[in-house]
Amino acid sequence: MVKGTTLLLTRLAVAKTELGTKRIDPE
Repeated sequence: MVKGTTLLLTRLAVAKTELGTKRIDPE
């Protein structure tokens, strides 16, 4: 269960990073 939570948090962090990158560089 802890592993799943960690994975979820990691995916959320990656998604936020990707969104931030898209905002900085729409291309």
